[in-house]
Amino acid sequence: MENIENNAKIHVLGCAAVVVSAFSLEDWKLVEKYAPDALTIVDESGKTVFRVTTESGPGCLVKDHAEFGASVTQDGKATITILLDPDNDDKMGMVKEALSGPLMDLIQMEKILPGIKKGVMKKLDQANVYISQL
Repeated sequence: MENIENNAKIHVLGCAAVVVSAFSLEDWKLVEKYAPDALTIVDESGKTVFRVTTESGPGCLVKDHAEFGASVTQDGKATITILLDPDNDDKMGMVKEALSGPLMDLIQMEKILPGIKKGVMKKLDQANVYISQL
């Protein structure tokens, strides 16, 4: 069985669902800046089916997109804050129905993020050899 400790999770509290990534917002921003195409899942025909980005607001998690917002946890993990309908008495059911699919796609992206980040860091280190101040 897979270790779920190292995966994104959704916490439901009151009228909010907060997605907490296993990775820092800085990790997501670094990869988004230098390898944005790597944060995209495409189908057999080349059509984008899911992508991950960052933004300055609360973020969003929908069928084809995860967008981490500006807020982070105490240890810097990226988050998405989603407001829930206060009139719906089954908040967990609502979250499971609407967010299970995109959450699984996000977890798939998180599994490859360390390798992508490592590649980005290697390229940046290589480039830094050629950069100097006169």
